[in-house]
Amino acid sequence: MIGRLPAPLDASFADVLRDVAREHRLPAFDDPKMPDLVRAMAAVYNDDKLAGLRGTREQLAARLAFWFPRDVPKMAGAVRELVAMNRLTGLKVLDFGAGLGASHRGLARALDGGVLDVIATDADREALKLAQSIAKRAPREGNVEIKLRVEDRVPRGPFDVILIGQVLTELDLDKTPEQRLQLHAERITGLARFLAPEGVIVIVEPALRPRSRHLQRLRTPLVSAGLHVLAPCLHHGECPLLPREGDWCHEDLPVDLPDFLVPVAKKAGLRWEGLTFSYLAVAPKPPRLVDRLVAPKRERVVSSLLVTKGKREAILCGDPLVEGAHGARVGRLDRARSESNEAFDSLGRGDVITLGPLDEKLRVGPDGAVTHLELQTAGPRA
Repeated sequence: MIGRLPAPLDASFADVLRDVAREHRLPAFDDPKMPDLVRAMAAVYNDDKLAGLRGTREQLAARLAFWFPRDVPKMAGAVRELVAMNRLTGLKVLDFGAGLGASHRGLARALDGGVLDVIATDADREALKLAQSIAKRAPREGNVEIKLRVEDRVPRGPFDVILIGQVLTELDLDKTPEQRLQLHAERITGLARFLAPEGVIVIVEPALRPRSRHLQRLRTPLVSAGLHVLAPCLHHGECPLLPREGDWCHEDLPVDLPDFLVPVAKKAGLRWEGLTFSYLAVAPKPPRLVDRLVAPKRERVVSSLLVTKGKREAILCGDPLVEGAHGARVGRLDRARSESNEAFDSLGRGDVITLGPLDEKLRVGPDGAVTHLELQTAGPRA
């Protein structure tokens, strides 16, 4: 893994969430009826049309108690590679569709210090009030100070980072998939005009298949508009996973819910182990992640390790314009395990590797090599 694994919210944040709920007269995470509210909200979020999204106080309470702490590490995970490659050069931030502020809180958790100057916009004024209350009670994340103000409209910037967290999934649901794709591409390229010269846009979406694949499809019009894909993709070409409807690109990190939320998740019938999301980082200028990798052939692992009798496999993604097994299922027989390819045993979703040579069945032999890639300290601009 490149970059630092995000951590769940600290136990002390339970008091922050409880105090904010009390201030706004909402049930807190430890209220007996919270599991039912969370279960009902989960059903809304899992519906592709979000038909039950009403913005009620019950839904607002569930978002504060459960989804805010669950979503904070998602943005931290989405920017971890950008932080590792020193791609985030400034701390003036636009949190577009900020909601309760989980995205900028996650960004702060991924950084080592400084002052995060955040402007948050959202049509949901009640959600922004909660974001302000959270920032007032917890103005720091480690060594990072968070200065938050809210605006009714998007200021012209310039911004070093624009965050779009869990927003596209709620927009233009009355349109066809093609119309949504065009509208979202136009919205993102429009926001890119407000970036500083070295600025980046980071988009986070749920890991559900239709929403992840929408983000994968969005790459093409963004690249056509002149933006560069920084991560997770290692190429500008068409996504090699899109032709197969059953494939979608997302993260699954070993980051659990904070302990104080585990009882709520269990009673609501939801998972508390692991963190899933999809993401896309784009910018008007390189360098991209791939520009900082030490190897001529780079592949991203886009599946969990698939273990069957006598072999292990993983689905890889790379540049379809360059020779390689992009979008293919690549394997290694257990009997072919060797010192040079033993890293295959520990492959996980999101790893960046180089491997080969492969035989006609796309398998690594005993003389083949599997290597996890590291970042260069500097790299050429493409």
